[in-house]
Amino acid sequence: MDYHRHSHRSYLQTSRHTITIPVIKELSSPKSIKPLEAYLENYERKYGILSETFYEAYSMGEEPANDAWVLDWSDWAVAYEISLRRRQQYQDLIRNLTERTTLSEVMKRAARREPLELAS
Repeated sequence: MDYHRHSHRSYLQTSRHTITIPVIKELSSPKSIKPLEAYLENYERKYGILSETFYEAYSMGEEPANDAWVLDWSDWAVAYEISLRRRQQYQDLIRNLTERTTLSEVMKRAARREPLELAS
């Protein structure tokens, strides 16, 4: 799996798929999380379990019962790890912003499409 970054988009290139992920200032926004959730949901539908359940077993060393699943499992695991990082970045950003203002103010700025940046 390769992660390519361009000026305004990133591409998560797996063995069989490319998903476009918004980048930079939106890195920690719901807009950067939603494409990953949709990607993960494809695997959840295909295998009938949530990504969290899959990843727990995968990280404990469980291997696929079918050799045809190996590439899927590796793609799924990496996408899940990226989604965990994105969620943590989002939570850190919101926590930092709400230390300086109210959540309502953050939501108002987001609704106006103003950048939500951390103070230097």
